[in-house]
Amino acid sequence: MIQKTNGIRMAINFAKEKHSKQKYGNNKPYIFHLIGTAKIVDEVYNKYFKNDFLYETMIISALLHDVIEDTEITKSDVLKLFGFCVADTVALVTHNKGDSYLEYILQIRGLLASVVKFADLTFNINQSEIELKSKYDSYKKQRLEKYLLARYIINEEIKKYTDKTEEKSNL
Repeated sequence: MIQKTNGIRMAINFAKEKHSKQKYGNNKPYIFHLIGTAKIVDEVYNKYFKNDFLYETMIISALLHDVIEDTEITKSDVLKLFGFCVADTVALVTHNKGDSYLEYILQIRGLLASVVKFADLTFNINQSEIELKSKYDSYKKQRLEKYLLARYIINEEIKKYTDKTEEKSNL
């Protein structure tokens, strides 16, 4: 269950407003995707991390992860409203149109950006699997395979941080 701090409430409202004209999947409001991604970040956080600052930053970043890519909002706008860590994380998970999808995935570095992207991919994978069960579509199957490979790559990046945490706790 996502903790609803003032910052998280502000991010939910901001995301709803900025993505209000967008739809996700089978015509759901786009906030469905953003909240779903934030819930997965919450699960990952509760399993691996215990830092209140990190929690709010991760959740807000998950809620805003598509705002630069899909709206008129800039990194500077996010910086003014939500601070450096959120702005930097959101910028790191923004797919620049000139980059191939693989180039984009390979450039994602750092714990916060990797966890947010992992959650985004996991949500998309789950939704793609649901859609494929109801109606097979070769494009959706290819998209699912792309997401699975990308999540594997991002998971390897996350392991760099979680493995170090486990090693330190064993000392």
